Amino acid sequence: MIKLKSSIAHTVVCVVLLTGSVARAQTPATRNPAPNEAYRSEFRIDTLLAQVRPSRRAGFSLMGPTAAGVGPMAAGGLNIPVVGGGTIGRLPKWTGFTSANWVIGDSTIFEDKYGLVGIGTDTPTSKLTVQGMIETTMGGYKFPDGTVQTSAGLSAGQAVMSLNGLKGDVTLKAGVNISISQNNNQLTIASTALNQVLHDETLTGDGTNTPLRVSVPLVLAGPAGDINSPQAVLRIANFTEKGPGMIVRPGNSENDFGGDGISVSGGKSTNLVGGTGVRAFGGSGKLMGGEGVVAEGGIVDNAPGVIGDGGPGIRSEGGDSNTGDGGDGALLRGGTGTGAGKFGGIGVIAIGGIGEKGAVKGLAGSFVGDVEVEGNFNVTGGGSKNFKIDHPLDPENKYLYHAAIESSEVLNIYSGNTRLDGRGEATVKLPEWFEALNKDFRYALTPIGAPGAGLYIAQEVSSNQFRIAGGLPGTRVSWQVTGIRSDAAIRYRPFKLEEDKDQSDRGYYLSPEAHGQPAERSIMRSRNPETTKRLEQQTLDPTHNRSQR
Repeated sequence: MIKLKSSIAHTVVCVVLLTGSVARAQTPATRNPAPNEAYRSEFRIDTLLAQVRPSRRAGFSLMGPTAAGVGPMAAGGLNIPVVGGGTIGRLPKWTGFTSANWVIGDSTIFEDKYGLVGIGTDTPTSKLTVQGMIETTMGGYKFPDGTVQTSAGLSAGQAVMSLNGLKGDVTLKAGVNISISQNNNQLTIASTALNQVLHDETLTGDGTNTPLRVSVPLVLAGPAGDINSPQAVLRIANFTEKGPGMIVRPGNSENDFGGDGISVSGGKSTNLVGGTGVRAFGGSGKLMGGEGVVAEGGIVDNAPGVIGDGGPGIRSEGGDSNTGDGGDGALLRGGTGTGAGKFGGIGVIAIGGIGEKGAVKGLAGSFVGDVEVEGNFNVTGGGSKNFKIDHPLDPENKYLYHAAIESSEVLNIYSGNTRLDGRGEATVKLPEWFEALNKDFRYALTPIGAPGAGLYIAQEVSSNQFRIAGGLPGTRVSWQVTGIRSDAAIRYRPFKLEEDKDQSDRGYYLSPEAHGQPAERSIMRSRNPETTKRLEQQTLDPTHNRSQR
C-alpha cells in the first residue's frame, strides 16, 4: 500500500510536468473545434497509472517497459477522469483536482501557428510578446551584441531617456562662461557672461509672470534672410488692443545730455543709395489713418530757478557729401486723395505754439536762408506780403515793414531816370529778356526840375528799347514801364483773378472770423476735421496726448 501511494504521488508529478504534451495528445479527434472554442479533455489518468511498474526506487520513468514506465493500467486500477476546457493556441495547465476528477484550464501563455509566443496576450507580434511587467531576479538581460544589463538605465522618478543621442549615464560639463548646479532635484544651467544666443523660433519669454529678461548690452547681429528675401533681425508685435509695440526709456543725466531714446542708422550702400534710417507707417483706420511719426520735444523741469527752452519735436539734418550735393534736411509729401471734391494731403501743416503768461505766440514757420516755391504762393485769410527789417533809424528797438504791391494782374514794373539829348529826346535800353518776359506795356514819364508838358513816348518797346521825345534838351526824366508777365511758366500756370469754390468748400471760409463766423466754418477744418481737432486740442492744452514720461 505504501509503495502504491508512492507511485501515485510520483505519477501526479509527472502528469503535472507533462501537462501540455499529454493534454494535447489526449484531445479527442472526433471533430475539429472552431477557433477559440473551449473543449473538454477526455484524458483518463487510469490509463497512465496502469503503466507504472514498481522499481527499486520510488519514482517514475518515461523509459520502456524495462524500467518504471507508462503502459495500460491493470483492470481494477485507479480511474479518475480529467475535466475542464481550453482555447486553441493557449497552453493548458492543471487548475485543481478532487477525489472525483482532475481539472485543466487555460494558462496565460499563447502560441500562434507561426510560433510567436505571447504571455498575457493572444496577439503576439514577435518571438515573445509580454503584456505586463517583466521581472528578473538573477542574471539580468543579455542582448544580441553579447552585453548584459543587470540594472535599470533610469532610477525611479527619472524622466530623461537620452540627451542628444547619448544614453546611460550622461555628465553635463560646464564650458566657458557657463555654470551648472543642482539643488532640490533641479538642474540650473547659467551664464556668467553670455554674449551670444543660438536658438530657433522657440526662444520666448513668459509674459504671464515676468517678461524675458536678458543681460545688457544685448547685441543681435547676424544674417537674416538673403539678398532676394531680406528679413528683419528683430520683429516686435503686440496683439493686445491698443498695446504699444515698443517702449524705450533712455538713461538720464545730471550734468550732460540725456540718452537717446532710439539711435537708428540706415544701411550703407557701396554703389547705390543708402538705406533709410527710420521708416514709419501710420496704422490704417476707418475715420482717419494714424500718424507715421509723432514726435514731441522734451519739457523743461519746473524746478525753482530753472529757466530753459523746450526741446524741438523733430530735428532733421541732411547728410554730408564729399563728392556731390548734400542731403535734404526733410523731404515731405502729402498723400494721394481720391474722389470728387477731395484733395491730396498737404505736405506740411505747421501751427505756432501758443504763448502763456505774456509769451508771444510762436511762428508757424521760420526759414534761415533763401526760400523757393514751385507753384503759386497764396496768402489766405487777408494777410499781407511784407518784408520785415530792423528799423533803419532805431535798429535796436524797432522793426520796419513794407507791404508788397498787389494787383488784379501779374505785373512787372520797371523804372529809371534818363537825360534828354540836344533834340529833347532819349532812348531807354531795357534788358535783353524784357520782351520775352512781358507784354501789353504801360508807360509813365515825369520831368525833373522843369515842366515837361510836351513829353511823350516817341517809340514803344521794340528790340528791348523805347524812345522818349518832346522835352527840353538836357532835362532829366523819370520813366516807368509796366508789363504783364507772358513767359512760359505763367502760361503753364495762368493767374486766376476769380475762382468758384469747390462744392465741399462752399459754406466755409478761409478766414471765418473776418466775416463774423465761428471757427467751425473754417475751410481747413472742413477738409481735415480730425487733424484740425487734434491740432486745436494741442493748442488749447499743450499737454494733450503727450507721452507718459
